[in-house]
Amino acid sequence: MSRSAAFFASLLVSLGRPAWWLLALAGFLARGGIALAILPIVSLPSPLVLSNIVAPLILPLALGHFDAGVVAAIAAVVVALSLWLVVGGLVGAATDLALIRDGVVAAGDEGVTGQPGEGDDAWPPPAQGGLGVVARIAAVRLLAHLPLLAALVVGAVGIVDVVYVELTRPADLGTPLVLRVAAAAARPIVAIVVAWLLGELAGGIAARRIVLDGYGVRAALSGAVVMLVRRPRSTVLPFVVTTIPLVLILAGTLGGARVAWLRADAALTDPTIDSIVLVVALVTFIAIWLAALTLIGLLAATRSAAITFEAVRGGAARHRNPASNADPAEAVDGTFGASTHHRPGDRPIGDDGGSL
Repeated sequence: MSRSAAFFASLLVSLGRPAWWLLALAGFLARGGIALAILPIVSLPSPLVLSNIVAPLILPLALGHFDAGVVAAIAAVVVALSLWLVVGGLVGAATDLALIRDGVVAAGDEGVTGQPGEGDDAWPPPAQGGLGVVARIAAVRLLAHLPLLAALVVGAVGIVDVVYVELTRPADLGTPLVLRVAAAAARPIVAIVVAWLLGELAGGIAARRIVLDGYGVRAALSGAVVMLVRRPRSTVLPFVVTTIPLVLILAGTLGGARVAWLRADAALTDPTIDSIVLVVALVTFIAIWLAALTLIGLLAATRSAAITFEAVRGGAARHRNPASNADPAEAVDGTFGASTHHRPGDRPIGDDGGSL
């Protein structure tokens, strides 16, 4: 099966499996997507409010005074973030495992591998499972984002400098602060986004090597990097094609939910509002917000299935012709029933079928 056919097969399969949407949405929310999901109902503080909150915590430390309350607050934040990374990572890894195993079965049913899944040499192989696999997936997901951590540390310096300048000596008060900062600190922001996308992709590929091939953390990560370099069309393309609509839908639906929430909030605080108008405003917000979550789950499931189908398709091509390092889309199999290790026309020992 070609690369494009495998991608469309993953889309059609995902459309018919709403359970995948829930799993993919759970993984998305556990890994930090919950912060995006609640944006429509959260009012972000202004820079002045942020400075009033942060300054009492930062100034004593900057002056060398260590207040026990400040240190305890910082420690509590660090512990909370660490727990979120561990628990959220494990929950996301569990959803990854479930989606990959179901995706492998669906790939066999859809003929993505191009050969039946029976016998000891069948492809795809039985998918791995268990708590150990979940822990390995969580580990590779975290390790794959180490470049993102470096980009955040390096880029934060430039972004903070830009924010400080825009707060103290703004060049254009007519432009919102967020847009001014984004324009002035475009390079570090782009570097952070690229590092995040590459970490997501490398972690996803490594997770599939763990589930499909039983690799360890180090071998899975190194293999994912090699695949990104050698097979960018088979690894980067499905990820980009499914991530771009996800970002657009996130921006559009969550923005619409934000507008609907503002209207609903205004209706809730207005004692003279008609009850029917209030109900309509609340129902509108809930409908848009649920539609956003549903579309996020669908596209996240499609992305997972697309990466799994491509991994299975590429693995099947290498399984049929292990000596070939070429792109699976360009790999050429031998004649029917013939061995690739002998001259064309030779009949393998113990093979009841002849070569054509």
